[in-house]
Amino acid sequence: MPDFRELPADLVQDVAEYSRLGADFLQLDLDERPKAIIEAITAFIRKLKEEGGTLEEEQIIGIGALIGQQYVRRFGWHWAMVNFDEDGDDDNYFACVLPADNSLSNNPIHWVRETLKNPHSTNILLNFNMVESGVRPTVPNQAMGFY
Repeated sequence: MPDFRELPADLVQDVAEYSRLGADFLQLDLDERPKAIIEAITAFIRKLKEEGGTLEEEQIIGIGALIGQQYVRRFGWHWAMVNFDEDGDDDNYFACVLPADNSLSNNPIHWVRETLKNPHSTNILLNFNMVESGVRPTVPNQAMGFY
């Protein structure tokens, strides 16, 4: 079973700051409806991939943090550090967003990075819609990767 830790205070601040940077980069209002933000991010990434564009690491982190924050805002998910290796090694903890029962996990920064690398379609909006509709696995405390 994965191990969970609270997000350290400095990372809580980083998430807020990077989320703001992501919104500024995409010219989005942080108070916009979460789904509208997710739709805008999906459209941006699709276009970027079609054009063969790239992003700086800070932009990837900003967009990822912004995605995670929309799950927090819309669904009441929370940020936590998750170690899937169960080894207690601090290097194996990753910042993820999870529902209250910790049944799923999503490392949105990694998600953005991998989405940009692979040729497959962008499923960010699809994932958001699935969570919104309740179509998702629910095995408490398993933190199953949900991308």
